Amino acid sequence: MLVTDLGFVVYFSVTGLGLIPPEWAFADYGNPLMADWNWSFLWIDLLASATGLTSLWLLRTAARAGPVSCWSRWCCPWPRG
Repeated sequence: MLVTDLGFVVYFSVTGLGLIPPEWAFADYGNPLMADWNWSFLWIDLLASATGLTSLWLLRTAARAGPVSCWSRWCCPWPRG
C-alpha cells in the first residue's frame, strides 16, 4: 500500500515536471486528449494516496498508543476526564 500511495505522488510529480523522456513515454503521450485524460485522474489519485498514507500513519500511531487511545483521540478530540 505504501508503494502504491507514494507511486501516485511520484508519478504525477515526475509527469508534471516533464521528466519523462519522449522515447520512454507511451505512444500517444503527446496527444492532448490523452494528456487531459491522464491528468483527469490527478485529484482522485492524490486523494487515494492521502487516505492511504493517513491510514498507515494511524496504524503506526495505534501500535504505539493502543487502538482505543488512537481512535478516541480522533473521534473525541476534546479533553476527557
